[in-house]
Amino acid sequence: LKSNNLDNREIWMSFLEDVPILEHLSDEERGKLCDVLVSKTYTDGEYIIKQGDEGQHFYIIAEGEAVAMKAIGGAAPKQVMEMQ
Repeated sequence: LKSNNLDNREIWMSFLEDVPILEHLSDEERGKLCDVLVSKTYTDGEYIIKQGDEGQHFYIIAEGEAVAMKAIGGAAPKQVMEMQ
């Protein structure tokens, strides 16, 4: 189990090095982030977070894609961004 955790940590470290918003972090800071990362899988069409919800998590799309929808002035939500 410990070896598996070390392998996963190395995978996450490698992945985080390529995330533009995190490029300013030191290896130590990225390591601390790896220690608290939790992987979660969502199904197609499932909401990750909804407009108006209080933000309590930081999401990184490691695999797949997601879209951001925004409702303005009571209108039906429209896609404003696609992330891959």
